[in-house]
Amino acid sequence: MEKTYYLPAEWHKQSYIQLTWPHADTDWAYMLDEVETCFVRLATEIASRQPLLLVAPEFPAALADFPYRDQITFVKCPTNDTWARDHAFITLLEKHSDPQLLDFCFNGWGMKFAAHKDNLINSHLFKTGVLNGDYINCRNFVLEGGSIESDGEGTLLTTSPCLLAPNHPLAQRHRSLPDGTLQPASGALAGLRLPGR
Repeated sequence: MEKTYYLPAEWHKQSYIQLTWPHADTDWAYMLDEVETCFVRLATEIASRQPLLLVAPEFPAALADFPYRDQITFVKCPTNDTWARDHAFITLLEKHSDPQLLDFCFNGWGMKFAAHKDNLINSHLFKTGVLNGDYINCRNFVLEGGSIESDGEGTLLTTSPCLLAPNHPLAQRHRSLPDGTLQPASGALAGLRLPGR
């Protein structure tokens, strides 16, 4: 029986929501207190509703008296920054199988920012056993999770500027995104690409 994997929509039931916590060595250093206050609010809203996967070099002191501490799964890991939506696994689901955890390369938006530590977060998380699924190494392909959207019904949406910016590896090989490029990796039945600016 052939398995049919699909990329779920963002509103699909999740095991965790992942936050990669800001710290003094991130781009937020100059305004860390303000950003950390925002992250505490984010963590509160998430953990009051569902489990939170927290990744950071050290457990944040700002969460010492956190009211939903039992909802946090903390994984100690070196990080460059906070962009979990872009560096975290892209997960494919199939009704009768374990999830496929796709580990794409995150290049810090065309190497605008360092991402070498962020690129190791997924493999570190997988090795800890905190996530259930099959690890799929896709790191030979640059793809930020924030550059794609899915309706969970087989449609994948992106924009040409997301994947064809001058400093993106695809743009260096193609003048346009070849049809079907992301379909095998995403389980998409159809891909929509908006031209953008």
